[in-house]
Amino acid sequence: MTFLFFVLSNLTTTQVSLSRALLSAIVQLCVKLRSLIYPAMRRNFFWWLHGRQNAPIYWHGNESGADNATCFDRYPHIQSPDLYAMLSCTADLLSTFAETLDDSTSAASYHAQAVQLAEEAEARFYDGKQFFVRPMDDGSPLITGSLLPQQALAAKYLSPGCKKQILSLLRSDFLGEYGLTSEAFASEKHLDGQHKAYWRGSVWGCQQVILARAAELAGDRTLGKMILSRYKNALQKGGASENSNSYTGEGNCGRAYCWSAAVWFFDL
Repeated sequence: MTFLFFVLSNLTTTQVSLSRALLSAIVQLCVKLRSLIYPAMRRNFFWWLHGRQNAPIYWHGNESGADNATCFDRYPHIQSPDLYAMLSCTADLLSTFAETLDDSTSAASYHAQAVQLAEEAEARFYDGKQFFVRPMDDGSPLITGSLLPQQALAAKYLSPGCKKQILSLLRSDFLGEYGLTSEAFASEKHLDGQHKAYWRGSVWGCQQVILARAAELAGDRTLGKMILSRYKNALQKGGASENSNSYTGEGNCGRAYCWSAAVWFFDL
């Protein structure tokens, strides 16, 4: 803010006029974007809540992004805490949108849903040691070495004890030389990080960003920065590939992916 004031205070009259015009255009664009994004995000939010058996459910690993993750091995349809966490984050953002629209009733409702979804994630999918999933064959817990359920750390309203335990788990079971592996190193289903590993041992940029930011918000900025720094070592070694070998940092699969490259510009 001080830098912005310094810049503005040193503008010429013409530059001020141009800056005001630009600021006005930016404000108008933001209002327009809000009018487009808010309704679409709201529809998507309620679809995930109620579109399938009136509960958040993945019908296939592809829907989670982690196509062949081990948490889908028993049955393809699962309830997973990471989806509850993402919906909790979405509800928080919807609450902020509603506030800017002076809709205090909706803002309060979305905030309450954000808290409820985080609490459900912890109550239904956490055993005091790790997060797990519930396949829809019988709904019983399935504990695997997949990193996907641990992405529930992104939910702001988890208990402090839960956050502390998941942060510890990430350090001990998933963090390697090139970031967080998609399947715990000690897991019997962990593959060696080559092409065949995919979501069973490779390192993926998207998971690094999600969990680095989640770690920071949970109070462990050091871990968040470490995750990003180590993954950037993989980018330097193997390029912006689809995913990276968790042992060597070499790139796997496609060799030019924007989601990997984008992590280079992300920091805490």
